[in-house]
Amino acid sequence: MKNIKLFSIIIILSFFVSSCETYYYAPTEQTVLKFTEKKEVSASVGYNLIGFVYSDNSSWDKISINAGYSFTNYFGVNSNYQRFHKKDYFLDNELIFYKKVKKYFYPAINFGYTYGNRNGDLYDLQMNRIYAQPSLGFSNNYFDFAISTRFARVDYDLDSDYYYYYDCTNGQCVNVITKNEIPQYSAEHEIYTIYDKRKELRVLKDETFYFIEPAVTVGVGYKILKLRLQWAKAIQQDKYTVNHIEENFFLSINLRYNISLPFKEQW
Repeated sequence: MKNIKLFSIIIILSFFVSSCETYYYAPTEQTVLKFTEKKEVSASVGYNLIGFVYSDNSSWDKISINAGYSFTNYFGVNSNYQRFHKKDYFLDNELIFYKKVKKYFYPAINFGYTYGNRNGDLYDLQMNRIYAQPSLGFSNNYFDFAISTRFARVDYDLDSDYYYYYDCTNGQCVNVITKNEIPQYSAEHEIYTIYDKRKELRVLKDETFYFIEPAVTVGVGYKILKLRLQWAKAIQQDKYTVNHIEENFFLSINLRYNISLPFKEQW
């Protein structure tokens, strides 16, 4: 009877763990075709079509805000803020080196640093990411197309960590959350570990992770205003696996305006 009871609890807990899986990383929006010449202000507002999944099924913003400025015909800077849920966000800051080739082609490379926050009910992770992102784009008055790949190194800092387990001592299983060690199972005290959150988070804290993130971007519009759709994928390159979303899609409205030229000439 005890074996049947233990087996039933394991099945129920396995379902609970799989349905509440937590993700700590996702491929975020990549900045491409940002500038075409000096003195351009480029801005966009985007919507993350997939993003992180939350166990409480609560709503989340999925909004990205991107703004940059080109100082020369070869160099500009850019920042991209992407908010996911409550206090969860990524903030990219980039140096962009680009060049206009044969009127419509724009090879570029972005060097960036990302600070991110990833919060759970019982933990708070800070993410630090450095990356290089080469790209090749085509842009005319009506159509944008770009391919890019982000090569990223990711580190995490952990503020808090906890253990989860079920205590069934009194005949009714109770979900217990503690920072202390989980008690071992015994015949007298029926205690079953459902999820060692601390172990998973410790791996994040102690290891450095590497991702290769290819992306394809297409856009349509007219001259300085374009609607773009981007697909991106994260391919991890490590011994230890980070729970992450492998693919993402982004929809954005992009405006590029040269402050040295009259508005009528650009539109």
